[in-house]
Amino acid sequence: MPSERVQRQIDLLLDEAEAGIAASDWGRVRDRAGNVLALDPENADAKSYLEAADRATDGTSATLAPATPKAETPTPTQPTSFAAGRYEVKRFLGEGGKSQSVRSGRTAVGNSGPATRDSKMMEYSRSLASDLRNEELNVS
Repeated sequence: MPSERVQRQIDLLLDEAEAGIAASDWGRVRDRAGNVLALDPENADAKSYLEAADRATDGTSATLAPATPKAETPTPTQPTSFAAGRYEVKRFLGEGGKSQSVRSGRTAVGNSGPATRDSKMMEYSRSLASDLRNEELNVS
């Protein structure tokens, strides 16, 4: 009988093998079941999972339904610009949650209106950041 710590690992590995079965990821099922058998060579669940993985990949069982091809998730089109064309996307950085991150740059806009205001705000922000970097922090 494995110790409590080893049993927890076995349970976690068996849970991952079950998730592999649900996803038809038979390589993961085989790997996790093999890990369980390395810890507990007599584990009946791991043996049956390993046998199921062998049947699924070798096609020796007529009772298994053929694997259905997974539907490809459509790749969302990447924006080329935003803010009414004022910013041009230079590079796609990644996505997470419900948003995408891009590196963008200002497109050529005249020196009047929002572009001037934005550039003045950026200049002011840079000067504040510079001032903060040059300040000494005194902690008493």
